[in-house]
Amino acid sequence: MRNFYLLAVLFICSGLFARSAVASSVLELDIQEQQVGKTLYVALEMDTQAQSINAIESNVSFSHELLEFKASDEYESAIGLWIKKPVQDGLGVITFSGMTPGGFVSEKAGVTTLNFTVKQSGKAIIMLVDPQMLLNDGFGTEANVTSSTLSLAVLEDRAGEQTNATDTELPERFVPSIVIDPDLFSGRATLVFSTHDAGSGLSHFEVKEGTLGQYVRTDSPYKIKNQNLDSIFYIKAVDNAGNERIEVLYPPNWNPWYEPPGIITMLVGVSFILILLAGWYVRRLRS
Repeated sequence: MRNFYLLAVLFICSGLFARSAVASSVLELDIQEQQVGKTLYVALEMDTQAQSINAIESNVSFSHELLEFKASDEYESAIGLWIKKPVQDGLGVITFSGMTPGGFVSEKAGVTTLNFTVKQSGKAIIMLVDPQMLLNDGFGTEANVTSSTLSLAVLEDRAGEQTNATDTELPERFVPSIVIDPDLFSGRATLVFSTHDAGSGLSHFEVKEGTLGQYVRTDSPYKIKNQNLDSIFYIKAVDNAGNERIEVLYPPNWNPWYEPPGIITMLVGVSFILILLAGWYVRRLRS
């Protein structure tokens, strides 16, 4: 709830919530039953009812005795800036909050996909608890949100079937980019990226600035340290099976060593070294 109040302050121009509007959030499954040991994917989608939404916060309650929360996937999410990505915050409770500067309007906007491992048989319940959204209306108006509850039959593992296939596929390819937005890090150059992993699910991202830099575990958007934008960026996506995909981004001010002025600097340096070596060799012959 504290994060939601922060979102409200960011978007309120008046001290009052001016009016109410209707929006809906829906948890969706593409199956009605699952086996023990399998992975369950639950997608959260929103219908803004033709209203522009710029902030959301919610809890997701699930049957923790039957399901184990593993990770979330925000690939192609309508949320542009996460205040708190989906994380388990207590027994059987997942919390998250985020915003999209400028808002968005959609009948079916993806928010996140929650990945669970099925632990034992029974009837699993997954439901949104107190979802809250703010309208992009200049007043921070709180929308009147309706939501749904899911019920899933968890079956015992069928004899002879493999329940845990090994994931050897890399996360999907992606194209990182650099944006400059006054709503992100006070207008500083920012690195944004996103991808998806259909196997074990995406675990995390790591970013390295420059060839000699060190990888740092982070999320998108990433505040770039070198605002000169002359160092190569390496963005690593890691899935829950440990598979890694690395994408490389060349910033606008990057100059490779083999192009001016890099090649000129290198040639001057090599020439200087050769002159020093020649002088040393001549002195040695004379001595």
